[in-house]
Amino acid sequence: MKLLPTHPDRLAASRGFSVMELLVVVLIVSIIAGVAVVGTNTMFAASRRTNAEMITASAVGQARAFATSPRSMVTGEFRGAAALFTASSEIRLIIHDERVRDSRAQYDYLYENGMPGYTDLVERETGKPYRYIPMPQDIGVVGITRGNSGQELLPPPFAIRFNRDGVLIAAKTGSDENLVYYDGRYDGDVETTVDRSGSYNADAYDPESTYYDKGAFNPWNNTADKYEVGFEKVETVLGVVVYSKSEFETAGHSLGGDSSDLQSDGSLTNSGSSNPAEWLMRNGKIMMFDRYSGEVIRERPQQ
Repeated sequence: MKLLPTHPDRLAASRGFSVMELLVVVLIVSIIAGVAVVGTNTMFAASRRTNAEMITASAVGQARAFATSPRSMVTGEFRGAAALFTASSEIRLIIHDERVRDSRAQYDYLYENGMPGYTDLVERETGKPYRYIPMPQDIGVVGITRGNSGQELLPPPFAIRFNRDGVLIAAKTGSDENLVYYDGRYDGDVETTVDRSGSYNADAYDPESTYYDKGAFNPWNNTADKYEVGFEKVETVLGVVVYSKSEFETAGHSLGGDSSDLQSDGSLTNSGSSNPAEWLMRNGKIMMFDRYSGEVIRERPQQ
């Protein structure tokens, strides 16, 4: 039986792909996969930022609603409610409580000295504190206030506070009646003489920060089962900047892990070679709140 000759094209096809051809295919697939991953990561990052903006606006709205709701005070005058932003990436709804005590000698009630004390808001049905509102992963928030040199950015903690008429109150340290005094160490009173300083390191309270060192300093309070706040005399702000923590650190900045990023009053440096304030204003999402409604009135999208 005669065998028919095999066509040359069929012989070539039967040999399959060459090593070089396979390498080219693998390279192309890798490039496509890399582009897809980058695109997906960018999409997730944008989604987290958008979610953080919605959470922030909602928390501020809730704080204003609680500030204007009827409350019975044992003594003193009701000073409203606030949204407290912490360095451990959460928002706490807090409310004025005339029973908050001053840690100094006589343990006076704070309201007697014109300093509004605040405690965690509790649910009327259960008597338990409202759950803290977590921010999305990799999202940071700094506060915008007016300082001696103009607009300044403050690392957390800071508060967005409304009085009982629903009016936004903002002040830096020094205007005692406009600040928030909060028992952030959960020991039953407030250290009214300890406030923000240039040595304060917000990164030490943030588990997501590369400067966080639980072994050297652990901000978790086992008794209270929550993170402590760095100090208890807290400034109130006009707005916030929402930003990516990883991008901020990649740009070489910190919220106190590197002391050169802070000014002597604890606000972020806004001049010189290390200028985290400028980076945040350029790359973050600015949210300013209306004084009378609490609504977001000015936004600038991330570039």
